[in-house]
Amino acid sequence: MVVDAQAVVLDLQLRGQAARFSTALDGRHRSAQALDDFFHEVVETLAPDLFLEVGAFEATASRRVRAAVPACRVVAFEASPVNYEHHRARTDFDAAGIEYLHSAVSDHTGVTTLLLNLEHAGDEPAPVGWTSMLRHRGFEHVRPVEVASTTLDDFVADAADRVALWIDVEGAAGLVLDGAARTLSRVDVLKVEVEDVPSWEGQTLSLDITARLLHAGLYAVARDVEYSGQHNVVFLSERALRDHHVRRHLDLHLYDVAHRFAREPHPVRRSERLRALARPVRRVARRARPGTHG
Repeated sequence: MVVDAQAVVLDLQLRGQAARFSTALDGRHRSAQALDDFFHEVVETLAPDLFLEVGAFEATASRRVRAAVPACRVVAFEASPVNYEHHRARTDFDAAGIEYLHSAVSDHTGVTTLLLNLEHAGDEPAPVGWTSMLRHRGFEHVRPVEVASTTLDDFVADAADRVALWIDVEGAAGLVLDGAARTLSRVDVLKVEVEDVPSWEGQTLSLDITARLLHAGLYAVARDVEYSGQHNVVFLSERALRDHHVRRHLDLHLYDVAHRFAREPHPVRRSERLRALARPVRRVARRARPGTHG
């Protein structure tokens, strides 16, 4: 695939962002949390008609959007039957105003095969976040299951003019985008998990995802460093970028990336031996705080 030069420039700019993050201690987690916060600030500002969480697991993002944008229709897709039943039994999604659907989102509507990755042969599948429509090179044991599938184009149709989208599908983002050509023209903000390393068979890597979304009118503006080889990127439409409130959120996020999240912790904090010695003291201090139990 020949990649547009502008997509290469965007990818290089994102790598420059990533280089600023300190990954010491919980730096990777903090980078992911900061990107989530930025995404949700933009969603709240734009107040879309429809929010779609693809690969929802417990639908954390959907719950946050529901609380922030009451008029928005919120739909969460979870393909794994194990995950779906586990979380459906623990949360009243209907009462929460979230359409929690047992369905894969892919390049076709009908039925697709989902691979439940197992640690050991004979294991029963557990509710975990690493199921995928693609085979992971690191898992020897899988259990294939047939599940209902839809494309975003078929699901959305003419249901909304302005869409916010969250994709977390363990290597299969390319399949989701294959079925979303019309929908992407309505998306103003998108967060997607991408990979630099080909861990799944047939996956689309981060540079190609950036190129495809650029072709659809979505610009990569921010990323995290959640894992080595796998990270999340936020894309914005031209409509969103012309909103001065959105630009302000972006400026503040990039300032934090350049300053707040770039700081390396003091060498004392990075000493595993000293941190181990300090843990009992911190536990006692936490118990002593008012309102703290256990």
